Amino acid sequence: MRRLLPISLAAQAAFLCHAQNEPPRLQFDAAVVKLTVPPVPRVGCTGGPGSQDPTLLQCQNMSLRNLILWACAATINELSAPDWARTQIFDLSARVPPDTTVAQATEMLRNLLIDRFKLQTHREPRQTPGYELVVAKNGPKFHESVTGANKQPPPSIPGEAMKADENGYPIIPQGRTGIMFRGIHGRMVLTGYAMERLAAQIATQLKMPVIDATGLTGKYDINLSWIQAGPDTDTDGPPMVQALQEQLGLSLKSKLGAINALVVDRLEKLPTEN
Repeated sequence: MRRLLPISLAAQAAFLCHAQNEPPRLQFDAAVVKLTVPPVPRVGCTGGPGSQDPTLLQCQNMSLRNLILWACAATINELSAPDWARTQIFDLSARVPPDTTVAQATEMLRNLLIDRFKLQTHREPRQTPGYELVVAKNGPKFHESVTGANKQPPPSIPGEAMKADENGYPIIPQGRTGIMFRGIHGRMVLTGYAMERLAAQIATQLKMPVIDATGLTGKYDINLSWIQAGPDTDTDGPPMVQALQEQLGLSLKSKLGAINALVVDRLEKLPTEN
């Protein structure tokens, strides 16, 4: 037995050295998660890395589904989660360590969901109906962006009240970008967007995968207005598929494609105590 002791001690020392070399688990300095109490006029997040208040991240009226999408770098088309994850709405206030990067803050949020909501997920390949985004017969009806790479307009403020034009579409103020709705009327104003990013935005609105197959390699300014409504809605406005062709000269072709689905294996409706 005495001959085994040095080997055991060496094994323990190796384990301790390995543990000490592992990077520390990324976490917020402090975080409070609580159910949203309506009415809440704003939806979205402010602050955090890359903002004017990098050490304070605040989110209002955020569904558990959207927090998972953000934390796991997934799109809505990839996520397979309980339906109630859309209706469990939370406010989050988190103190972020100084000099934290966006990627590190995302990992902190993921660890928070694991700790507070017992989130467990895995990825698996799946086949799903979707679209290819292609240039229509008469070519694109938009132009390459003239905005410099370091001169992007400021983003729209989540939940900011928007005025409507004569047709009911929201008016996004000059110099702002984003997607806004007034009821069923939607407007998308994007600056310096690659087609791959536009396809991702379209996928979010249609809730189906959209792959860029336009062959366009520049960065473009996009302005699109459409009606987000069902087939029985009594309105003269175009649905997104029609608006894409009429206003942007782009078409969507149905295509069965593969996705790397994010499957939620475990998720609690309420977080553990703060």
